[in-house]
Amino acid sequence: MIFSPAIMALADMAHEAPGSSRALLDDTSGRKGDLCLDGMALVADPNDTLYLRFGTANPGSIAIDLPAGTMLSNLRVAMWFYPLPALILYILRQSQVSGKALSAHEDAMIASYRTAFLDCLVRGDWVARRAAYMRTQEHWQHRCVTEAAPS
Repeated sequence: MIFSPAIMALADMAHEAPGSSRALLDDTSGRKGDLCLDGMALVADPNDTLYLRFGTANPGSIAIDLPAGTMLSNLRVAMWFYPLPALILYILRQSQVSGKALSAHEDAMIASYRTAFLDCLVRGDWVARRAAYMRTQEHWQHRCVTEAAPS
């Protein structure tokens, strides 16, 4: 599944937000070795101090049950290249700020982002997905045309 450049740009922005996926990655980066996350869930919780965390969902949060065999190293790389959990958190936080429940459209967006992220984890194709997004960027398209021009 390829999302629009605007959606991926928003995901990148959400990735850098305080307490988001960047904070989770920084928190787990000092670990020695790798860790299997079997049976764990990645939770986007706008009411928690670490908005993206491992654990169980609370009311108002979204859990992404990680596929069997998911390693922390793979999750970290997937979240870096394909930061859809951060985008889910962004939607939840916006809903919380507005004081309104999620709309049917927002629920559908969250479901599609969750599905796409899980698919990315299972396939391990986060680099290909990021490359597909990069190729949609105007500056990248201009660079490709410039470099491909005859000299």
